[in-house]
Amino acid sequence: MIAGAPATAIKNSSSPPSFLFFEGLFLVSLILYPLLFGSTYLWGFSMATAFMCAAFLPYWFLVAQRKPFLHSKLDVWVAVYAVFFLVSLGFSKIPYLSWVELFKLDVVLCAFICTRYLCRERPQIYRMTEMFVFLGALLSGIGLLQFVGGLPNDWWSHPQFLSSMYVNHNHFAGLLVLLLPITFGMVLAERQRAKKVLFLFITGLMGVAFVFALSRGALVSLGLALVVMMVLLKKRDLISSSVLPFIIFIALVVIAVVVFGTDSIEQRVENIRSMTQEEELSLQFRWLTWLGTLPMIASHFWFGSGPGTFGHVFLHFRPSGFSMRPVHAHNDVLQLLAEGGLFTFAAVAILFLVFFIQGWRIVSHDESRLRIGVGSGILAGMFGLLVHSLFDFNFHIPANWLLSSVAAGLLFSMDHKESYRPRTSIFLKGLLSIMLASALAGTFYLGLSQYNSWEANELLKVRDRKSALESIERSLRLNPYDAEAHYLRGFIRSLGRDTKSSEDFDRAIALNGYEPVYDLAKARSLAPALASSSPETLIQLFQNALSKDPHNAKLAFSAARDILRLDPKGDGRLRMAAEDMLHSAVRFDPSFAESSLDELWRHTPNVSQILKFYGSEPRALEGLVIFLERKDLWKHHRRFNLKMLRVDPDAFARKFTLDAPIIHSFALDDFSHIGLVTPTDRGMFFQNGEVHKKITNHNRLVMIELELKGSASKGVYPALYVKIDGKLIDECYVDNTDYKKFNIVTLLKPGTHMLSLEYVNDFQDRNRPAEDRNLWIRRVLVRETVES
Repeated sequence: MIAGAPATAIKNSSSPPSFLFFEGLFLVSLILYPLLFGSTYLWGFSMATAFMCAAFLPYWFLVAQRKPFLHSKLDVWVAVYAVFFLVSLGFSKIPYLSWVELFKLDVVLCAFICTRYLCRERPQIYRMTEMFVFLGALLSGIGLLQFVGGLPNDWWSHPQFLSSMYVNHNHFAGLLVLLLPITFGMVLAERQRAKKVLFLFITGLMGVAFVFALSRGALVSLGLALVVMMVLLKKRDLISSSVLPFIIFIALVVIAVVVFGTDSIEQRVENIRSMTQEEELSLQFRWLTWLGTLPMIASHFWFGSGPGTFGHVFLHFRPSGFSMRPVHAHNDVLQLLAEGGLFTFAAVAILFLVFFIQGWRIVSHDESRLRIGVGSGILAGMFGLLVHSLFDFNFHIPANWLLSSVAAGLLFSMDHKESYRPRTSIFLKGLLSIMLASALAGTFYLGLSQYNSWEANELLKVRDRKSALESIERSLRLNPYDAEAHYLRGFIRSLGRDTKSSEDFDRAIALNGYEPVYDLAKARSLAPALASSSPETLIQLFQNALSKDPHNAKLAFSAARDILRLDPKGDGRLRMAAEDMLHSAVRFDPSFAESSLDELWRHTPNVSQILKFYGSEPRALEGLVIFLERKDLWKHHRRFNLKMLRVDPDAFARKFTLDAPIIHSFALDDFSHIGLVTPTDRGMFFQNGEVHKKITNHNRLVMIELELKGSASKGVYPALYVKIDGKLIDECYVDNTDYKKFNIVTLLKPGTHMLSLEYVNDFQDRNRPAEDRNLWIRRVLVRETVES
């Protein structure tokens, strides 16, 4: 027993078979939650829950229900949170998703209560803590084997970052933020030398896996958690005992990293740098997500949009130019406010405050090393998870959420003042029976239906449409309220030209009116029929999709592309609508400029119309310039290229007199070439390349006079870049077959500079060998004059 427990609790009769069955199967279920990919799939969460319910139900109905109900200091605030959760569910914008979250909350609360009923005596508390330790060792060992190629890791979202059985390395690292302090606590609590060494080895194993996970937020969170743990232990006068294990832990991690190879770490640090440029995991991605979450919170301030609805409702508040689609807010605090509203957030905040206050009271009660070490570890781990949740969504990863609930139940099971003063409560016993029955029913109703839906997706990947349709039919027969399943059935039907697909899309839209993909799919399924019979209706269907995600450049581009590809025999209404959508795509994200222009060119190869499209989109210069180069439209290139680079060679032309003194005179052969092979021969550029020559000026106003001629291929003439010190100052499109003067005026600081000439668009049509695009330069003059 834990030191200080009442004498009535010290009597230890043999445990009934139902309790032994409960303990064994419950611990197995807790291991299953993270092993099944963090239980992020509802079918995985349901499978582990089925084990948990099967473990506890016999003990509950045969033994525990006849005894008084166990209470804890958290019960009141857990109840308050549950009440406001239900209120938020009542205001949910997508009720089905909120009911799924209620199922998860039910399971998490049942896990907390199961832990309280299991861990009533020291042996069970000790075994539960060992489960946490060995779970961390198991996941870390699996992760390290995968890391060196010993086990498959196909599901990792980033193969270079250790994720173990999780999809995302940040969420695996988040679990270790909880488990590592608890393992440290066991090192301090254990008196047997052999077990102490074993637990210390496990901390090293977990530490190595944590390092190779390379989660920046988790690293900060674990550091703060260990500092908090040291502070708590210092207050309990155990700091001297904890310093040595901490030093050994660091040494083990360093040694293991050296054994695995520092090159791997360096490579993965480089991967972090490169990933910073990617929005999905960068600070910019999180920042833009938070910026969009704030107006969502303001719009649903009191009761929220409903649990589980963030990924869909957020789309209406997505910041302009933000092309990614976050499923979560990457900040549990902001997501709680957005989905649950102010009252739910306040209840959770008070719940955590009570947890830490009462948790410290438990740790401070007496000199039990188990209570002090493990209790401090749980408090520190929960603190670390909270810190990490400011940058990620640990409490929205089902396995991490449930295991943190079990850790809380373990801590409060060490509070013998509450654990051994149970109070009878018929209402609470009945409520728990309903919760357990609901959790068990949910595992079959939600778990099986979602598994069939998941299976249908997997079958589609291998193009087995018949089996995929059978799987999704089974899912919908069991659960007809899942909008995603209706959409998937409609999508499968649309692949087979089944006219019933639009009915599925209508049902999906009715169940979830915030998902634009459903409207887009409906528009696509009806497009062939409506393009000629009712173009206004078709345009409205596409507009319905865009209105649900008004700043989504990719969605606008996809809708425009679908309309353009209908080829509606010159129907101006559809084309105008498509152009408006392309304008929106470019306005939201200028990187869509080139692809938008490409779509227009593919369906109407008209240069004047392309430039007209560009005219109202000044942010799309780079995309337009790339498009013009790729399409060989060099006649229009100079204007937009110079504008993009903010170069205005005509600004000083009026200040210069053409007969100004010549300070340099060169032929093309006087220039030196850049690179191993010369691109010039006898005054002619015969291939792309660059040549350069030093010039010296005494006055700032300089004119470069070039005598140029060119030959065309495919009707396009040569283009020449003129640079000073590597910076483009002008571009010449040489569409004359006789020599012609091109004058370029610029301001130069007096001194020596490098004049470069670069031929950029060489081409020879293989079908017409006689047509070879070349550029001749007869003379280059450099003049200078005093500024007027």
